[in-house]
Amino acid sequence: MLLQAEYDLLTTSFSSISSLLPEQPLGSKLPPIIDVQFAQEEGAWPVFNKAMHSSFGHRDTGIKIEEHGFGLTETLKVIQWCLKALEQMKDKKSVSLVKSWMEDLKRWQIRR
Repeated sequence: MLLQAEYDLLTTSFSSISSLLPEQPLGSKLPPIIDVQFAQEEGAWPVFNKAMHSSFGHRDTGIKIEEHGFGLTETLKVIQWCLKALEQMKDKKSVSLVKSWMEDLKRWQIRR
């Protein structure tokens, strides 16, 4: 898989998020929801980016991770889906954008 090392690091980071944060709290925005019709019309990157913004906020103003557990595990599956779709389309530019999301998510874990 593309970005396997980065994916593995993010998996480790997510699993180390404190259980002091709730798991699946009321009003949770996780996991990101992929709009399949939008993905078919616009492509994997736009739908992924939209879903990530809806779930974590905007990267330029600071993303928010407010829970641990299941929602983050499912987020990893969404990232994996996007990377596989981009690999099939040979869309290297968008892969670098997904990598930026992954780095920001990991940095949140480090900063918190």
